[in-house]
Amino acid sequence: MVVLVCLRNIAFQYEQLQNKKSIMLLLCIIRYNNRYMKKVITFLVLLFLIGSIFAQAPVKRNANSQTFPTNKKVTSPRLQKTTRSGYVNGHMAVDLGLSVRWADCNIGANCKEDDGRFFAYGRPDGKIGDGANSFANICKTEHDMASKNWGGSWRLPTKKEMQELLAKCSWKMTSINGIKGYIVKASNGNSIFLPLSGYSSPNGERYDYGKAGAYWIGELVTETWAYGAGYPLQLDPERKQKPSLGIMDPNNGCSVRAVTE
Repeated sequence: MVVLVCLRNIAFQYEQLQNKKSIMLLLCIIRYNNRYMKKVITFLVLLFLIGSIFAQAPVKRNANSQTFPTNKKVTSPRLQKTTRSGYVNGHMAVDLGLSVRWADCNIGANCKEDDGRFFAYGRPDGKIGDGANSFANICKTEHDMASKNWGGSWRLPTKKEMQELLAKCSWKMTSINGIKGYIVKASNGNSIFLPLSGYSSPNGERYDYGKAGAYWIGELVTETWAYGAGYPLQLDPERKQKPSLGIMDPNNGCSVRAVTE
């Protein structure tokens, strides 16, 4: 309203100025209307500020396709945590931020704290006492216990991949539903549980259940001092030993934890 009055007043006086053609009168008019111009400028500045605030607010759409501003923080997709965890051929693969994803349970297990089956090295049928110690690397071959039992892209981990799990994740002893084992937690917050399932001798006798664990990798020892021996991950908290790769007769029965790309 103030704007209209101001403009009308200037127009009226400008018409008088044209009739009188007086420069001095024009200067007087500008000085006289200076107080109105201040109000006009102030009003326009306020409109600009209010418009800027609403223009910067994110817009959210409701179920009826109507939009309204929201003050909720919007995170860039590049900064949001992503995960590759998901089912592969019917089995859960957990993304630990490593070069491969790890199964959330042992081969033959029904849940993460279940022992699953024991396998001699290179025997997908689970026969103990007849390990294939003539095959240095069985990953994704007909002798791969993980690949043959779960199919798809599942396989045994390599030595390098097991060492990566040991080095880049934290290991903590705990128990789930009364079953002792290690929680292996990654920097991205995801984790897997490795139960202390023990192991079996070549004649099938079971040892160290709840006290130790052994998990095959897909490679044998190639050094001459122990050529042809098994190379499993060994868990032995009873002797206060850190989880590490060890040596074992390939005819013994050990657990298998599969990996996939």
